[in-house]
Amino acid sequence: MRLEETHKPQLAPKTLRHQSVKNRGDLSRRDYSEVLATRSMTKLEKMRKQREENEIREVQGCTFKPKLNNKATFLRDNSNSK
Repeated sequence: MRLEETHKPQLAPKTLRHQSVKNRGDLSRRDYSEVLATRSMTKLEKMRKQREENEIREVQGCTFKPKLNNKATFLRDNSNSK
């Protein structure tokens, strides 16, 4: 004879995880997919901004300034037309 399970774990009702699971049940599939897409776009935008800030911070203290030749360079025409 097998004992009946008496322990049924549940999430604490005031945790963020419980609230998000509860809210997810209230949304239709389309609405929830829009929520996920919005979160994804927000995350990608945040990552892009952080990448740009890192690039700016990286070159902020840079003292290297190369000398560029700004004179116009003319290329010879190598065709054999006479």
